[in-house]
Amino acid sequence: MRRIALLGIVVLAILIAALALPLVIPGRWGEPRRLTNLNALSKFPKISGNGEVIVFQSDADGDDEIYLINWDGTGLRKVTDNDVSDWAPAIDWSGSRVVFESRASGIEQLFAFDSRSGRLRQLTQNPWPCSQASMSYDGERIAFMGEVAELRHELFSILWDGSGQRRYELPSIRNAMPSLSGDGSKIAYRGKDRSGAPDVFVVDWDGSGFRQLTKGPAIDVHPSISADGSLVAFSSVMDGPWEIYLARSDGSALKRLTRLNASSLHPALSGDGSRVAFESDAAGEWDIWVVNSDGSGLTRVTGAGAEDLEPSLSHDGRRLVYRAKSGLGSEIWAVAYEGPLRWFRLPSPSASPSNRADPPQWDRLCEWWDQGRSSKRSVGLRLEPHKGEKLWRMPYQVR
Repeated sequence: MRRIALLGIVVLAILIAALALPLVIPGRWGEPRRLTNLNALSKFPKISGNGEVIVFQSDADGDDEIYLINWDGTGLRKVTDNDVSDWAPAIDWSGSRVVFESRASGIEQLFAFDSRSGRLRQLTQNPWPCSQASMSYDGERIAFMGEVAELRHELFSILWDGSGQRRYELPSIRNAMPSLSGDGSKIAYRGKDRSGAPDVFVVDWDGSGFRQLTKGPAIDVHPSISADGSLVAFSSVMDGPWEIYLARSDGSALKRLTRLNASSLHPALSGDGSRVAFESDAAGEWDIWVVNSDGSGLTRVTGAGAEDLEPSLSHDGRRLVYRAKSGLGSEIWAVAYEGPLRWFRLPSPSASPSNRADPPQWDRLCEWWDQGRSSKRSVGLRLEPHKGEKLWRMPYQVR
C-alpha cells in the first residue's frame, strides 16, 4: 500500500509540474490570401518593416505604375500615374516613404514619394541609369546601383533629401544588387573580384570596412542583409544546385540553409535575422519556402496552382508577401505566421468549484499575438459543472 501511495504521489507531482511549465504550442504558416485583384501583371512586392504596408508595381493601367496597399487588403492607392514605366520600389519601416525607378526624366533615375505629404519628386539627377534601390528603416538612407558605363556597374548611396550622393571606390567590379541594412550601417551587394566570378561583399555606409564574404569560382548572388547588418543570406551554386546560404557580415560562420537539390533563389532575410524566405522549384513548380536562420523549420508555404515568386518578409519574419503568377498575369498575395501560444498559467484559486447554478465563466489561461490579424487573442478555460459533481471540465475556447 505504501508503494502504491508513493507512486500516486510521484505521478501527482509530475502532473502538477507539467501543468506549471510554460505551454508552447508551435506556430504555423496560415492560408495565403490574395491582396490584389487588378487582372494585370503585378510584381516586385516589398513589405514595410512593421508589416503594415506593401508597395509593388503593376501594369493595370497599361504601363507599370507604383501602388501601395495595406496588409489587410484595404487602401489600394496609386503612387504614380503617368505614361512611362515605374518599377522596382523600396519601402521604409512605416510604409510612409517609397523609392523607385522611373524613366520619367528620360533615363532610369530614382524617385521618392512621401505618403504623409503626398509629395513625389526626383531623387537622383545623374547622366547614367540608376536602379535597384534599397532603403533603411528610417527612410533616410538609400543605396543603389549606377550604370556609369556600358556593363560598368558601381555602388552608390544618397540621402532622402537628395544630398550626400556617394560613389563607393571598391576593389570589386560590376557591383549590383545592393541590400542596405535597416539601421543604415552596412550594404551587402553582389560584385566580382579579379577571378571574374560573382561574389557577395559587404561595405559600411561610410565606405570603410570592405570585406568579401564569398570567393569564386562559384556564382553567389541575391544578397539580403539583416536590419542590424550582422547577417547576410544569399543564393549560391557552391555545392552544386542553387541553394540558400547564410553568413555573418564579417565573412565568418558560413552555412548552407537548404538542401533541396533544386533551384532556390531570391532569399529575403527578415530584419531580425530569424527567417529566410525564398523561391524554389523543389516541388516541381515555383513556390515560396521559409527556413529559420539556424537551418531548422524548412517549410513550403505556398502550394500548387501558380508560380509563386519574389518573397518579402516583415522585420519579425511573421508576415510574408509575394507575387503569384498565373498565365500572363500575376497578383500580390500575403500569408502570416500564426501563433505560437506565448505563456501559460493555471486557473487562479479563486475559480474553485462551487455549487452555484452559474459557475465562473472565464479564467484567462494564456495570451498570444496573432500577427495575421494584428490583435491579441486570449485562450481561456470555460468552467462548467460535470454531472452535478464538484468537479469542472475545462475545454479550451479562443476569443
